[in-house]
Amino acid sequence: MGARSAGMGHATLNVADVWATHHNQAALGLLDQAGVSVFYENRWLTEGMSTQGATFAIPTGKFGAIGAIYSRFGNSLYSQSKYGLSYGVRLAKGFYMGIGLNYHDTRLAEDYGNKGNFVAELGIMGQVSRKIRIGFHAYNLSRAILVKDSLNNDRLPMVFRLGGMYSFSEKAHLSIEVEKDLELAPIVKTGVEYRPSKLIFIRLGFNTQPFAPSIGLGFHVKGIRLDLASTIHP
Repeated sequence: MGARSAGMGHATLNVADVWATHHNQAALGLLDQAGVSVFYENRWLTEGMSTQGATFAIPTGKFGAIGAIYSRFGNSLYSQSKYGLSYGVRLAKGFYMGIGLNYHDTRLAEDYGNKGNFVAELGIMGQVSRKIRIGFHAYNLSRAILVKDSLNNDRLPMVFRLGGMYSFSEKAHLSIEVEKDLELAPIVKTGVEYRPSKLIFIRLGFNTQPFAPSIGLGFHVKGIRLDLASTIHP
């Protein structure tokens, strides 16, 4: 979720912004101001392959931050929607923890109907030093079942992510993480964000499985940020 994340190859496990409601709820514990964001993505400029999303987060002082998120992928033939609540807090100096509870609604056209599932998330993050953060996130802890029949159980993905972020300065950051779907090969994600001026952000990233590079730009003016990103899929 989010064009900032897309420009960094989605290596945003340790990035503390409003989209932490989706990436890692523990990072909400670092938020120092409220924010709201909307997002739109269309893959391969193909009808039916679009994703829309919106989120907001509000710090509550020493009690951390709370947030909510909505997203939808697909069209009238097939769609997946997500409604979620998130909470992140600092438990000790340099140590943060967050949780998320989501409702997933999957819809198929004609006579297939729809199926709803509750999905839980858990995230932790450590500020190891002034320049280094390390985070972990687990998604769909209950392995929610989408379709159950006599042959097999189709489940929503259970995904684990582990990664770190190194800050060269306040202007430049490098993120590297590994994502493992319980039933798929691991994916390595790498992203760089550089801020040459107060107004402009430049981002580069890539994923493995398959190799997919990405590039992004950000413009930040008086509390308003516009982010753009593009990814090439082989």
